[in-house]
Order: sequence, then structure tokens, then C-alpha cells
Amino acid sequence: MGVDWGQAAQIAGIGFGTVFLVLTILAVAILLVARAVGRIGRGKDSANGTSKGD
Repeated sequence: MGVDWGQAAQIAGIGFGTVFLVLTILAVAILLVARAVGRIGRGKDSANGTSKGD
């Protein structure tokens, strides 16, 4: 009973690829949420008549 290294490499490659794909999707989602929160925060500051420099 031997090890099929071709299949093992394929499974490992798919696993690593999936991990990096999920991490990339999470990074983009976090970036978009951070930008949205930043815009909402800036909108509230300007609506109140205050700025961060005051």
C-alpha cells in the first residue's frame, strides 16, 4: 500500500488555494467595511459641525 503523491499534492494544493482565496475575500470585506465606517464617521462629524482638528 503506497502513497499516491500526485493525489496528495493535488489535495494539498486545493487546500492551500482555498485558504488563500478565503483570506483574500476576508481582507477585501474588511477593507470595504472600514471605508464605509470611515465615511459614516466623517459624515456625522461634519453634520455636527465639528472636525477632528478642533
